[in-house]
Amino acid sequence: MLYIFDLGNVIVDIDFNRVLGAWSDFSRVPLATFKSRIFAMGETFHQHERGEISDEAFAERFCQEMGLSLSYEQFSHGWQAVFVAVRPEVIDIMHKLREQGHRVVVLSNTNRLHTTFWPEEYPEVKAAADKIYLSQEMGMRKPEARIYQAVLQAEGFTAADAVFFDDNADNIEGANQLGITSILVTGKRDDTRLLCEAAMLKTVHQKATHHTRPLRAWLKLLWHRIDEDNMTTLAGNLAYVSLLSLVPLVAVIFALFSAFPMFADVSLQLRHFVFANFIPATGDVIQNYIEQFVANSSKMTAVGACGLIVTALLLMYAIDNALNTIWRS
Repeated sequence: MLYIFDLGNVIVDIDFNRVLGAWSDFSRVPLATFKSRIFAMGETFHQHERGEISDEAFAERFCQEMGLSLSYEQFSHGWQAVFVAVRPEVIDIMHKLREQGHRVVVLSNTNRLHTTFWPEEYPEVKAAADKIYLSQEMGMRKPEARIYQAVLQAEGFTAADAVFFDDNADNIEGANQLGITSILVTGKRDDTRLLCEAAMLKTVHQKATHHTRPLRAWLKLLWHRIDEDNMTTLAGNLAYVSLLSLVPLVAVIFALFSAFPMFADVSLQLRHFVFANFIPATGDVIQNYIEQFVANSSKMTAVGACGLIVTALLLMYAIDNALNTIWRS
């Protein structure tokens, strides 16, 4: 399985109020004034996360949109203040998944200003992941379908074999549309552990269900066919008719051979083969009765012989009809 973890508010707690607080201190603008302004993640923000514009260009545009009067250094310091602390319980789960043989990666919408801070501040994130995918390096961002597809292709997994954790509902919806099992992480840090563990159990259950579903469907269809075709009665009739037809069939075959002396050796070899391979331990007694039956059948008139042949053929026809009914052919 492939487990894909978002970074912010999944592995590491983030809080944009800390960003506004730092900018308030630098600009001497009251924090309440900043909070009253619309803090929108618009196209400039998206372009920065895709790596389409530089950090300096992003800072300049963002300050213009927000009405901020900050130097680039002040803006950068405040922008990096968003990170609060790593969630050790999620790091533990990531390690546990890797120990179980699963592939664990991080997929984050981020930017260069942030990636110059958090990898050194939280080295345990890199240690817990097999690979880290960053939006500004990939030139795409969540919830774009192509970013999920790129990760699946790079890792060699299908969407059905992947689980995705994120705190953004739009990102969850984007992954869901591709068939990736997606878990929306919200609430307290303890809730994150419960969600991760629940997702692990859910994935195991889904995989087990996925593998047993075809077998259950086949068994259900088989039982329906047995009931619809009254197969239990057919099986009983088939067994009875088959056993009943063996004696006249064998009698006809051996009688035909006995009628032509040139086939005497073939008849003898066939008889030994039949009794050696298809007759149980009491075959001697059965053999005596069949040989008596064959000897008597050789004394029959032409009409009697024809009747015996017709009887054998009708019995075989009944077997053929029963088999055709079972196989619907």
